[in-house]
Amino acid sequence: LLAGAKEADWKTLRTWLAGDCKSAIMNFDINTLAPATRDRVEKYLKAKSNSFLPETIKRASRAAAPMALWLQANIEFSMVMQTIQPLTDELAEYTKNLAKGQERMQKYEDKLKKVEKNVEELKKTFADKTREAERLKDKLEQAEKTLLNAEELLGKLVGEKTRWSEQVKSIDRDLFQMPRRALIAAAFNTYLGHEPEDMRRRIM
Repeated sequence: LLAGAKEADWKTLRTWLAGDCKSAIMNFDINTLAPATRDRVEKYLKAKSNSFLPETIKRASRAAAPMALWLQANIEFSMVMQTIQPLTDELAEYTKNLAKGQERMQKYEDKLKKVEKNVEELKKTFADKTREAERLKDKLEQAEKTLLNAEELLGKLVGEKTRWSEQVKSIDRDLFQMPRRALIAAAFNTYLGHEPEDMRRRIM
């Protein structure tokens, strides 16, 4: 019945034993056992319980005894599998969710790595900009100092310009008076040169 036979009689069993029964037993997948087939086999075992007693089977066939034990073990195991199937399904669901969670976590870790890389690049850019700002600040302070010195020098030059203007005016007046003074000096030397000092003072 587990192998798909419709009847569980001796003729069917002999036909199955004549075939590759060892391979069928070794490769039997308990997960392929349908509940209806298991119930049918279980009813058969209960109905023929005396026939499946170890001593009874050994008297009939020594080779059949291990196979009967294998059959009973598979039925019991299938019932256990059915009992724990909800837990198995739940475990499969948890495993599926875990895989999804791990996939999402990997995506977030990849995003986090990109963010960390961007942060490092921004830190580097900020450091470069900070150094550039300090350099410009130093230049600005130097320019302000130069401008202050230039304003101070310009103030001094304005004072010098006023003084130079006064000197130029004075020189211009002296130049204007120079011919007259030269003429007076020449006349003084010509006509009063032989006069005493006191006389010259009175005439001056």
